[in-house]
Amino acid sequence: MNIELPLLLQEMRAATKNMNALIEHARDGVEHATVLLHAAGTVGDTVQRVHEMVRDSVRSWLLALASMVAGFKATTDVVRASIHREEGMVNGKGGMLNDR
Repeated sequence: MNIELPLLLQEMRAATKNMNALIEHARDGVEHATVLLHAAGTVGDTVQRVHEMVRDSVRSWLLALASMVAGFKATTDVVRASIHREEGMVNGKGGMLNDR
């Protein structure tokens, strides 16, 4: 027993030392993973902000385009109505050609 006990204690110390080293490596790994996950979260937030900015810009652009199309259509309608009125005056409803 006097021979085996010191050997057993020595092996227990070595096992404890190895276990402590393993735990320390695990801690380092968790710290690195935490940093990586925080960085990934920051990148995700940035991507979301850019996506929102692009979406809002596209909305503004589409609204401006729709306004321009509506303005063009209204202008076209006014010009057509004016042309139809002038044609009516020329075709006998008044105007300078009927006075001759």
